[in-house]
Amino acid sequence: MLLVMAETLRRQGLYLIGDSAYALRSFLVTPYDNAKPNTKEDNFNFFLSSKRIYVECAFGEIDRRWGILWKALEGELSGHKYTIDSCLRLHNFIVEYRLSKEKTTEEDSYELQELERASNDFYGSNPLETPGV
Repeated sequence: MLLVMAETLRRQGLYLIGDSAYALRSFLVTPYDNAKPNTKEDNFNFFLSSKRIYVECAFGEIDRRWGILWKALEGELSGHKYTIDSCLRLHNFIVEYRLSKEKTTEEDSYELQELERASNDFYGSNPLETPGV
C-alpha cells in the first residue's frame, strides 16, 4: 500500500522513519550503513535515531495503555485500522490533557484558588449542602 502512495507522500514532503532493518525507499528514510564516527553520515544517523526513539516510546506507551493491543487483533484486517486509529487518538487526547495540566499559569493558579475559596464559603454558609453527600 505504501508503494502505491509513495509519490503522494514524496510530493507532500512526508517520509517514514525506519531503522536499518528496512531497505531505503523513496518514502522511507533509514540510517547509513557502516557510518564512520564524526562524519556527516554518523551525525545523520544520530539525529535520525533520536527522532525514531520518540516514536518507539509512543508506540510502547500506546501498547501498554490499551489491552486490546496486548495480543493479535481478531477479525477482518480492514477493520483493524479503526481500532488502531481509536487507540492513537485516545492516546493523543490523554497526552494533550496531561500537558495542559502541566502548563498552569499564575493566572490559572489564582483562578483555582478563588474557586476553592468560593466553594469553601458556599459550603460553610450552607450546612445542609456538604460535599460528597
